[in-house]
Formats: sequence, C-alpha cells, structure tokens
Amino acid sequence: MTEPALPIRRGGAPTTTKGFFQSGMSAGGYNALAYAGGTHNANNNTAYAMYTPSESGESFVIGTYRVSVWIFQRASTEALLLTEVYRNGEVARASFPNKAPAGGWVELGVFDFQGSGTEYVKLLRDPTGPTGYFNADSVRFERLPSRISSLRDLSVGGISVYRPGVTEFTYNAGYETSFITLTPTAADPKAVVEVNGAVLEQGQTSGPIPLEIGENWIPVDVTAENPDYSQRYMVKVKRSSGTSTDADLSGVLLDGGALTGFDPTVTSYTYTVRHNTAAVSVAPIPSHPQATVKVNGAEADGADMPVAVPLNEGANEVRIEVIAQDPAYTKTYALNVIRQKADATLKRLLIDGAQPTRGYQVGGGQNQSPGFEPDVTDYVHAAPVGAEGVVISAEPGDVNAEVRINGASLGEGRESYTAAIPVGPRQRRKKQGITSI
Repeated sequence: MTEPALPIRRGGAPTTTKGFFQSGMSAGGYNALAYAGGTHNANNNTAYAMYTPSESGESFVIGTYRVSVWIFQRASTEALLLTEVYRNGEVARASFPNKAPAGGWVELGVFDFQGSGTEYVKLLRDPTGPTGYFNADSVRFERLPSRISSLRDLSVGGISVYRPGVTEFTYNAGYETSFITLTPTAADPKAVVEVNGAVLEQGQTSGPIPLEIGENWIPVDVTAENPDYSQRYMVKVKRSSGTSTDADLSGVLLDGGALTGFDPTVTSYTYTVRHNTAAVSVAPIPSHPQATVKVNGAEADGADMPVAVPLNEGANEVRIEVIAQDPAYTKTYALNVIRQKADATLKRLLIDGAQPTRGYQVGGGQNQSPGFEPDVTDYVHAAPVGAEGVVISAEPGDVNAEVRINGASLGEGRESYTAAIPVGPRQRRKKQGITSI
C-alpha cells in the first residue's frame, strides 16, 4: 500500500513517513497512528519507508537535525535494518540488527537538510544480510540550532552572480558606476548576513558602497543559527578607469601568415611546424590599438614588432598576454607549437613507375610481397632480360630532407634517377633478372 506523508509528534520533534510495505504493518510501538507510527514489518528487499523532516507532508523545514530511528527487538530474526540518509546526492548508510539494542531510539547522526533536491531518510532490509523479517518504527528529526551558513543567491548591482559552491565572485563596473549595492539571500532564513559589516534582513539590499577605480573587495559574511558555523564570501568589483577594457585579440600572425581558425573568444590553439623550423615568429594583433601584448613575457607590437620564439623538438608552449588600456582587464591566449621530429623515411618509392616488392618470386604462381612501406628498407625488383637500367623515383617524408641514390642527390627539381644494372651472362639467358636496391 502507498500512503501520503503523515505527521508524528513527540516532544515537539516533527516526524513524517511515507512508503510501501508488501507485508503490511501492525499497530503499536512508538505512536498509535496505525500506519505512520505502527511497526514496519517487512520480509523482502523491496519493502521500504521514507521520511522527511517536515511538519506536514506539504512543507519542509530547512535546518540541522539529529536523526534517530526506533528499532523493535525481534529476537527470532537475523535480518538487518538498513538506514539511508539522502541529502542532495550524498548518502550515509548504517545497518542495525533487530536483536540489539532491545528496542528504542538509535541515533543515525546529525545532518543538515537544505530543503532542495532529494533529501529523506529511508528504511529497508539490508540486502547484504540474512533473510527474514525486520521491524522498525518511526524516524525522529530533532531540530538543533542550524549549522547552515551558505548563500542561496547573491546579486551585485541587481544582477545575480551567485554560483553554488563558489565563495569568490567578480563583477565589472563601468567608470560611471561610483557606488554599488549587494543583495545576499541566505540558504537558511535563520542565518545572520552581513555586508561590509552591516547586518541585513533576509533578502535585503545593502546601502550604496562607494567604489574606487580598479578592484574593490566587499566581504559578505553568513553566520548560522549555531554561531560556531560561518562562511565568508568575497565580491570583487572592478571599476573601469574610463579607458578601454578590451583585452581581446583580433588575430595572430605566425611567420607572417594568419593563424587559421582564430576566434577572439577561443583562447587555446595548436600550430604544427616542420622539423627544420628552429623558431617561429609570433605577432598578435590586439582588438584595441591601446592594448599591450606580450609573448612569453616579451612585448610585441603587431606585425611591426613580432616576437621570435625558439622551438624545441615536440611541444612548445607560447603564452600571449593581452593587457587592456585599463590594466585591470587582461586575457591570456595559449598557443601550443609542435615542432615535428626529424623524418628520414621515404613517403613514396617507384621503380620503373611501379611499386617495388619485398620478396623473391621463386616459382610460377607465387606472389611477391606487397609494395612500398616507409618503415621497410629492403626491396627487390624484377627487371626484364636485357634491361640496361631502371628508373627510380623517391619522395621523402619530410620535404626538407635530401634523398641520395647511389650517391647522387635528388634535388633541385630532379624527381628520378636512372640506375645502370650490371647483368651477367647467366642472367641474360633468363626471362627475368632480379635486381636488389
């Protein structure tokens, strides 16, 4: 059966319950309410009951609670009661036998309930323990002075800057903004909130706070109902000096050419050069002419004054820092320049216009090994009887590499080499001769 949440009260401590028990419940125990306070008696792993710290099924009281469960003694069972306390994605679990303690309240711990997300206490049989019935009654939530000292929202100048889990915020203000106001909202209405030392009511806006040119740090302190718990937030308001705050780049020139795909809002790029490139010329172009640009700490001035960055083999980090005319505003771009490793392999090899092979044709119908691969260095070629030479064409993997065949360089536009083949008398009588290169 499924029941709505029902309140249970004892000594002013609110307790509610809702859940499903296939084996039903019996009356008695801590409270006379047949379902809400009766003994929860279950004999399978699908039975459960859920409780929330609310005065009724329709409300939730945010705060700190000592949570306890009432366990009945059942000497004849070996089953274990499993308790789970859920709070916004976190869960605390504990198992208890019905044999001990001999009935009564068992404390599960002290927990903060924020009143948001999924928060409840669940009772069920421990599926890792023995089978059989378990008995448990209600869950009790005892309100304690709240430990919750967090904010639920924070607005600066009427604009919300709040992000959960963040304690430092930045707000940019124009030169014309000489005062600013803050509106903090505590997660727990019982907490005390102060801005610049002035106490505010829940959701109240602070008085005008004067701003200097540049950075202005404003503290926001939240003290929980339990004064031993507090949290300080800091708001950094950056007031412009009236000059440009543009710290973007409009482009980057690398060795005189534009960096492909540049976007001022994207701050990370990769650029690859060949192995013979010992340095790269970097010329960042700022969006605003009064912005200052530095490349790895060295000042650059657009295309007129690039910075030469020496390169090691592999990855080289280049940091481009843009400082706006208003120096309070900066932006950093990261350029990863990859200098390729030296490559002494061939990209292509042809003999008489065809790929060479990597094995000998020793009999009719037997195929030679497949053709050229850059990592293979030994090849064979079947030349026709009577051939005086072969034409060898080779292309290096690195366009800057030099290829030599029999000591002759394939350079200055030369794409092939004709190699003479010495053929002995016996080879000339064969239909084919085999020449190794």
